[in-house]
Formats: sequence, structure tokens, C-alpha cells
Amino acid sequence: MKIINWLLLLGIMASCVKERIIPPPEKGPIKLFVNELQSSGSVLLNESGVASDWIELYNDSEDTFRTNGLTFFISDSLGYLPKDTLPDFTINPKSHLIIYCDGEGYVGTQIHTNFKLSSAGEQVAISYVDAQNNTVIIDSRVFGAIPSGKSESRVPDGSNNWSITDPTPGNPN
Repeated sequence: MKIINWLLLLGIMASCVKERIIPPPEKGPIKLFVNELQSSGSVLLNESGVASDWIELYNDSEDTFRTNGLTFFISDSLGYLPKDTLPDFTINPKSHLIIYCDGEGYVGTQIHTNFKLSSAGEQVAISYVDAQNNTVIIDSRVFGAIPSGKSESRVPDGSNNWSITDPTPGNPN
């Protein structure tokens, strides 16, 4: 009986998903990572001169990453991936891109999200819409409270090892 209830609950939960989500292949062609993030005590100033939460993306391939007109999203909710649509962007091989999570939601000389990161911790994800109109998660990270002035980083860049570190936005961890 417990198994039937469990399967029924899974079926109900699956029917609540608004878009089809396909996990990325283990070693797929896109080697773009959520590489570092800071949710409290940042001294990194956005173009308005305001200290801002931020997420660093890292291109771990030998090729330049280009969005090429595909729709990319960044979100602080795995339950709602299309929270903020990213503009077209390019990241050179083995390079970083900073996304300012300041709630300003615009693109000037920098990319700004329409949300801020929670200092208590939450989740972040980068995803895109593929040719079959599926939302595909490229990478995500669930994080807890990070001490003010510190960041949570992959060490080294692109690895599966996460540590609380001094922030290195736009530079190797």
C-alpha cells in the first residue's frame, strides 16, 4: 500500500511541472558551469556602483561558448527555470562570465538578474530551450548559508569539488 501511495504522489508531482525538463548528458557538448557564487557581503560593484550578489559561469571547453540565438535562462528556483531570460552572450575558452544578481533585471554593460540570491541559501540553475522546445538544465547548484564576504566555489574551476573561499569573480578559483 505504501508503494502505491508513493507512486500516486510521484504522479501528482510530475503533473505539476509546467515545462518538460531534461537533464543534461553527463559529459555533453556544453561545458558551461555555475562555478562560483556570492550571496552576502559582496564588494563587487555592478555598473550602478552597488555591491551585488553574483554568479560566475565558467566555460570549461577549448571552444568559445556562444548562445547562438538559443534562449538561455538563469534562475534561483529549480521549480521555475525560466525565471530570468539571459541575453545573447559569449564566453571564451577556459574563461568566466559574471552575472549580477541584484534584482535590477536589465542588461547594460553587464548582465543583471531580476532576482537576488538568498543569504540563507537556495538554488541556482542555468538552462536553455533546445530545438524540440524542451528546457534543458546545463548546470545547477543548491547552496546553504555562505558566510558574509565569502563565496562558494568549484576548486579548481569546473570540478565537482565545492568549497567556501575568498571570492575570485572572473578569475580562477
